[in-house]
Amino acid sequence: MRDFCEIPDKKSVLLKIARLLNKSYITWGLGGSMLLYYYGIVDDVNDIDILIDIRDLDKFEKVIKGYDFKHENGNEKYTTAHLFSVNLDGVEFDFLLDFRIKLQSGEYVFPFGKGMIERRFLLDGEMICLSFLKEWKNAYHAMNRETKYRLIEAYFDRNKQNY
Repeated sequence: MRDFCEIPDKKSVLLKIARLLNKSYITWGLGGSMLLYYYGIVDDVNDIDILIDIRDLDKFEKVIKGYDFKHENGNEKYTTAHLFSVNLDGVEFDFLLDFRIKLQSGEYVFPFGKGMIERRFLLDGEMICLSFLKEWKNAYHAMNRETKYRLIEAYFDRNKQNY
């Protein structure tokens, strides 16, 4: 596992977001490239993806309303119920509620909610929640992002005893 201290700009805003979400009792999980960074799978993080339990939509909307954000209800490829994008201190965040990807033969639904946190740990006194890495492998495959899919697969091959 990698220390977030190596990316201090993203660490500080992640802590701000974690504090807000935890204080509001919102079920959330870190995902995307920041999750892959934590596991040492990638070295770069462009934005921070956070999954939010759809049942916490009302609580989340109260938290996000104090920020300048963009809200989408899905598109042709991503049929996610709610995508909130916000820039905090120069770092892009995407908050995904009911994350879905349209496939040729149906739809991939990222399973997320209470009980769907793979790992929790304290970072500077704030609880950080991680979504399931195995499920991100499935999501990247559904998104046709084969490079990240293969990187996660290689990580699992190297760490078989842990998965």
